[in-house]
Amino acid sequence: MDVSAVSALTNQPTQSENAAATLSDSFDTFLTLLTTQLRYQDPLEPMDSAEFTNQLVQFSQVEQSISTNSNLEKLLGYQGANQAVAAIGYIGTTVEALGNALPLVDGSATMNYVLAEKAESAKVIIYDANGDQVRSIESATSLGKHTVTWDGKDDDGNTLPDGAYTAVVSARDADTNLIEVATSITARVTGTQNNENGTQLIFGSVPIDLDKVISVSDQQANGGGNGNQADDEESGGDEEPAA
Repeated sequence: MDVSAVSALTNQPTQSENAAATLSDSFDTFLTLLTTQLRYQDPLEPMDSAEFTNQLVQFSQVEQSISTNSNLEKLLGYQGANQAVAAIGYIGTTVEALGNALPLVDGSATMNYVLAEKAESAKVIIYDANGDQVRSIESATSLGKHTVTWDGKDDDGNTLPDGAYTAVVSARDADTNLIEVATSITARVTGTQNNENGTQLIFGSVPIDLDKVISVSDQQANGGGNGNQADDEESGGDEEPAA
């Protein structure tokens, strides 16, 4: 979110307001020194007025710059407010957003990955908020986009609590070299928030920046499926078990 909007929420002055206050103090000090110098100057050798004029011009230029910055902050504030209002419209919709922060909601989570080339092996590794690995899922290896739905269980079959997790895709070719992978998550938006990072959508307990959204629909994110499934979109949506 922009500086001015955050400042309004936190009752803190903006950068331009701080700069204006500093300039005002400096200008008062300058005028005090100027009048003191004029009072005690030698009448036979008066001080050069050009120097005073230059300093006044410099103060004026700084003041204009601060005013310009203040206006820009206001414009950014309006833009941030518009984004916040627009974000409300996402609540209740299912959104696909770039990233690997995986929200587990009602015991289910959905993530997507795109392979730049055919892989020899691919697996989705899920970590909890402490960075500990909780699940490893063997996944589709064909070129293109794939979707994996996680049932919220760890490798021992224990049901894990809803919350924020991280999904990392490890894909390797026949020579065991890592393959480039792009990841996204698909989830239903439950709320929005504004902070220093801008406007964010909330998926359960996971915030995602609004500019990460790549698609929106009104369909359920997890489709009511049970267990873990890998949906190979390239092959027409055939689902394969991701043991």
